[in-house]
Amino acid sequence: MTGYHNETINKSNLKTEVLKLEKIDASDYVNKILKTDSEILYLERLRYIEDLPVCIEKSYLEEKFFQNSKIEDFKKSKYDLVKKNGLIIKYIDRAILPIIPSINDRELLKLSQNDVALQVNGTTYLDDLQILEYSETIYNANIFNFTLTVYD
Repeated sequence: MTGYHNETINKSNLKTEVLKLEKIDASDYVNKILKTDSEILYLERLRYIEDLPVCIEKSYLEEKFFQNSKIEDFKKSKYDLVKKNGLIIKYIDRAILPIIPSINDRELLKLSQNDVALQVNGTTYLDDLQILEYSETIYNANIFNFTLTVYD
């Protein structure tokens, strides 16, 4: 399982800024994905490579899996934190969409008004098929690209 941290670990000056970590009542849309109606954790992080903002990650997390976690824990790999908590990720479903970012997201990523971004929506499943999180990650398409390899 690789995430942003592992994929960019060989790059210098990797940095994560936690913008928000709070309990929220999720929207009906997120509740339907997470299959819950209880409060969840909302995590918003801005990720940098060499002081360039690369992506904004907006995660909706099942609180029961992150009960003792602090803001400092989320400045590193979220998936390493999951492993530390004794959980095993089985797979992640992802969809990649071109988007016109909101004004706020454009400002955070230092994009001009006409720039587009790539949004990756992901649902992460544990080995027992419980849903760990739903995330929407907005990537600066001027800096970041995706490579997809398909096997028979």
